[in-house]
Amino acid sequence: MTGDPQRPCPPLPPDPIMMLPSRLIVQLAKTARRLMTQAYPEDPLRFPRVLVLAALAQHGPLSQREVSEAIDIDPGDVVGMVDALEELGFLTRERDPRDRRRYALELTKAGRAALHERRNFAVRMNETLFAGLDPSERSMLESLLHKALAYHDGRFAADHPASAGNSGPGSPARRVHDEGDAEQADRRAGQVEPVRPVAVGDHPPDQ
Repeated sequence: MTGDPQRPCPPLPPDPIMMLPSRLIVQLAKTARRLMTQAYPEDPLRFPRVLVLAALAQHGPLSQREVSEAIDIDPGDVVGMVDALEELGFLTRERDPRDRRRYALELTKAGRAALHERRNFAVRMNETLFAGLDPSERSMLESLLHKALAYHDGRFAADHPASAGNSGPGSPARRVHDEGDAEQADRRAGQVEPVRPVAVGDHPPDQ
């Protein structure tokens, strides 16, 4: 007995890869970017440039290399951001009195005002982005994100004391790095099954 060809097929369950936390985080970031674009459609102060201003506000005058390290963006990309921010009047670039061979970047009054406006907007945007979570869930999400990031990058542990035990010397991230092979380390811990290479023409085994 065959099915009714006119009857629509039931929806298939999502592929497991579509439900991975990493994919969900990327999708959430796209939503955040859309909200920012809607609020500032023609604004030249894009988010990476805001990070430059935030780094200068937090640490004071910095070289372009130091800014690049602080915000984890390629030095070549930072050069263009600094040029644009200087043109907007949001920062100055002067010879560093500590080392005359390099330039020091410093926020201007206009740059501080622009950063303050973006901080306020970011708070409102996050309220919209996470409107489906209650305050305790938002706090838990923030803590878990910091913990996940701190495992790989100690700067996030410094920003969030609750994550301090998850990075640095002796931490799981450091041990895995020192062993030189994260997959083998996880496999020894019984957390990850080895992945069998699939040759051309093969089909993955049925789940």
